[in-house]
Amino acid sequence: GIYSLPQSLQLDSRHSNFTLEGCGDGAQLQAEPDRETNFLHGLIVLNRANYVTLRNLRFQLPIVPFAKAGGKLTSFLESKNERFDFGSKFQETLHVSVGIRPLHCELLTVQNCLFRFEIQKISNLFAVGLFAGSECWGVNLIGNRFLRDEEYLIDQENTNENEQRFLVGYLLSPSFIGENSQELSIVPSLLQDGIILDNRFTGLTTAMLILADTGMVRVENNIVFQCLSGFWLTPI
Repeated sequence: GIYSLPQSLQLDSRHSNFTLEGCGDGAQLQAEPDRETNFLHGLIVLNRANYVTLRNLRFQLPIVPFAKAGGKLTSFLESKNERFDFGSKFQETLHVSVGIRPLHCELLTVQNCLFRFEIQKISNLFAVGLFAGSECWGVNLIGNRFLRDEEYLIDQENTNENEQRFLVGYLLSPSFIGENSQELSIVPSLLQDGIILDNRFTGLTTAMLILADTGMVRVENNIVFQCLSGFWLTPI
């Protein structure tokens, strides 16, 4: 069935050892129409929820106007170069699209899920299937599909040079907390004992980008098709 959510589904430590699984062809999760601003951080947000399993689900990634939803980029990202200016003008046109946002979650399993990306006719888009942060011990990504809709594949060729589009299947990076560059605190990221197995990535900027203190990670039998790049593991 199709389940339209009024806001992000929030899971925390009280939901540890929790399994959410679709039956048959899978359950589709999407944002209710005209409520996209409630999904700045994604359809599902997990904060310190351990041993959670998400299986046989279909995520229709919402397209969220960043500034209207209350998002704000830190000042150190601003640039005097107009092409790379991430100031207020850029933020007004920026849209974000996130499926799952796990933060400091151990032994998260995402299996046999579909993440469907859309571009539409918007200029600046940051879209991530799974956008992880902090420490990720024992993450298992098995048999998932990360797909950009076929009718939008040609849009990449017609993109204006000032448009910024970044679509990634799995992203793990440090987080920055604070109002400005002088008051920022950094939440480091870590990936240990991860399994990335039998996934398919189609039509994205990059399949996986990991900016983290990285330990043992098994990456095997994945397919990357029509993406600009594949797997980036950058220890920091």
